[in-house]
Amino acid sequence: MNDRLPNVMLVDDNPADIELTREAFAETGLVAEFITMNDCANALDYLTSCGSGTGARKPDFILLDLNMPRMDGRQLLARIKGDERLRMIPTVILTTSARREDIHQCYELLANSYLVKPAQWDQFLVMIRDVKRYWFEASSLP
Repeated sequence: MNDRLPNVMLVDDNPADIELTREAFAETGLVAEFITMNDCANALDYLTSCGSGTGARKPDFILLDLNMPRMDGRQLLARIKGDERLRMIPTVILTTSARREDIHQCYELLANSYLVKPAQWDQFLVMIRDVKRYWFEASSLP
């Protein structure tokens, strides 16, 4: 049995959204180690350094926002799914965009799921509970 805490990477340029996501996971009872990145380029640097003696631990799960400066979430998603060392990490898009084009493009880039951030806390909490149930309780993630 694996007693290791899940390692969750949150990639979002809005510190308030990162904090709300962490709070929602805590409220659902998910105890995890969080890697927070406010920039996709920094997230990519971290991910590519995993396993290279830097001490960076590869995440078990990634929640990724789309619209960010420098490198957007679509570009990071393409890099993750194009790298054989990273492509198996479940990568879920968590964004405010409900545009069909964004949804279609992310699934073409092999996103594991696409979630639109609800405006209300109770709805967001339900969404995070569903993420926890599906990705952490019903799967083989730690």
